[in-house]
Amino acid sequence: MTRRRIAFVATHPVQYYSPWYASLARHHDLTVFYALKATGADQARAGFDIEFEWDTPLLEGYHHEWLNNVAQHPDLSFSGCDTPEIGARLEAGGFDALVVLGWNKKSSVQALLAARRQKLPVFVRGDSILNSPRSAAVKLLKYLPYRMIMPRMAHYLYPGARAREYLEYYGVPARRLHYLPHMVDTARIGSDAAEARGSGEAARLRRQSGAGVADTILLTVGKLIGRKRISMLLQAYRRMLAAEPDLVGRSQLWIVGSGPEQCELEAVAMSYGLPVRFWGFQNQTVLPAFYAAADCQVLASDDDTWGLVVNEGFAAGLPAIVSNLCGCVPNMIFDGETGWQFGTEEELQDCLRLAVLNSRSLDMQDIARVNQAHSFAQGQACFDAALERVLS
Repeated sequence: MTRRRIAFVATHPVQYYSPWYASLARHHDLTVFYALKATGADQARAGFDIEFEWDTPLLEGYHHEWLNNVAQHPDLSFSGCDTPEIGARLEAGGFDALVVLGWNKKSSVQALLAARRQKLPVFVRGDSILNSPRSAAVKLLKYLPYRMIMPRMAHYLYPGARAREYLEYYGVPARRLHYLPHMVDTARIGSDAAEARGSGEAARLRRQSGAGVADTILLTVGKLIGRKRISMLLQAYRRMLAAEPDLVGRSQLWIVGSGPEQCELEAVAMSYGLPVRFWGFQNQTVLPAFYAAADCQVLASDDDTWGLVVNEGFAAGLPAIVSNLCGCVPNMIFDGETGWQFGTEEELQDCLRLAVLNSRSLDMQDIARVNQAHSFAQGQACFDAALERVLS
């Protein structure tokens, strides 16, 4: 492996990417350019509905630089990340390649144009998928411009089958497509989950919720916003219990997260007398204990281009029920092995029943295999292979 000088351009520090940068920096000379210093208020506006700071280090273990953001109102909108100096910073850095995270911010476009002028090889990291909800008019308007621009714009680091399908739809040739899995810090999460089991913290959470040793804990983690479809999950859970009287008293649904729909969802759960526990927002160092305490995760979203909470759960050995609209499904969810996928509310109801009956009998080696395929080690190998193909 050749050690390279690599520049990344990102909007702001993200809890999933920062540990990967630190891992990558052990193999390459890495500089991450950030356009925005996100605040607790920015997190609240992003859908969490509360102000907070992540409790894991986001800027340690790799070199980073802040770009001068000249936007009138700096935020995560397209025009809220405006960093015209990126061209000069790239030229001064003497980089071998540039990686741009997404292309839907002005700072990303500025970096792409600067790299093109400098003849600097560019990789775009994106996870857009075709089944994201868009009107027919929007899809039609995008088609021809995207078909003209995307095949020539960059090389692409796609995380899974649906992201590759998206890129192929817009005419990106195979020689510009390079697989790079979506990753989380599997080692930290797995270690923290094991510690929570060994120390009794996972058992304490179950006792705190009144769950018996044999009860199945169904866990959903995320913002309490419309596209996460927590309301549909509650209805499916209610109908599952109504249709399966023998399962009443054998499970609980835990909802970890915060958001504008929390009060409404709590009222729905209370009105039906469901065994649901709302735990509120839990930060990164606390989450592994919840994964360790649970038996199966549920992701009901209708608009998630991936679903990194599934990666987190797998790192803790937790199977998952996932909407087939989520981008991770073809790569991570194998029915009856690593969990179950569903399309309709009725299918979700049946998946919940299967999880209560069978989640503890799944072969954890299947989950471990998929987890390993989405580890930093595997990501490093894929990234190095992409660099060698393009730069050699």
